Amino acid sequence: MADGARSLACLSQPEMGLGMGGLQGKTVLLVEDEPLVAMLVEDMLATLDVKIIGPAARLDEAIALAQRETFDVAVLDVKLGGQTSGSVASVLQGRNIPYILATGFDTPSLPDFDADAQVLNKPYVQEDLERALLQALENSPVSHALRRRPAP
Repeated sequence: MADGARSLACLSQPEMGLGMGGLQGKTVLLVEDEPLVAMLVEDMLATLDVKIIGPAARLDEAIALAQRETFDVAVLDVKLGGQTSGSVASVLQGRNIPYILATGFDTPSLPDFDADAQVLNKPYVQEDLERALLQALENSPVSHALRRRPAP
């Protein structure tokens, strides 16, 4: 088996001991143009008991979903068929929806995206995905506003 195939195969293996419960019931927008990777990430998200919107494989589809759907957080593949998903990130920022970036490329600089966005380097495992999603939700502007709101 080629190294790449072995790495992708491990993506679908559920990690034992996960499931902090922080993602249960959340909704995630998945933007990924590689069908095999999208299926594996869908499996990971399903194991984490989240609802999935997508996957969107094309930039126009991703932008439309980002504009019209209701969800808590997004996973954005940085490159979608030669384009970046930066315009999707812009829509999400405008809606105060946190996102994480998934990429198989080096990430010294991602100028189209929020500098504070979580970055997952492909291939990644379910535990890394879960941790990044939880951190993105924790660091979101909406989360901070809710914590500052006085108790009734």
